[in-house]
Amino acid sequence: MELTKLNPKEKSRTYTFPNGEKIALQEVTHFHAGETTHRLKTSDGKLHIVPKSGWLHIEIDAGSFTL
Repeated sequence: MELTKLNPKEKSRTYTFPNGEKIALQEVTHFHAGETTHRLKTSDGKLHIVPKSGWLHIEIDAGSFTL
């Protein structure tokens, strides 16, 4: 599986879950939407996996909509 490089990178991406929990990621540089997960890479080199099932909303702060 290959992550797609985002150009420009997202300033931030926040997933909101039904219980009010939020997962916020800063400076997302790469992205892949699989059947069950979103896989992301941030500018600090960390990889993140967020399950697709369960979240209600995604807030993206980016210069343009890339995907």
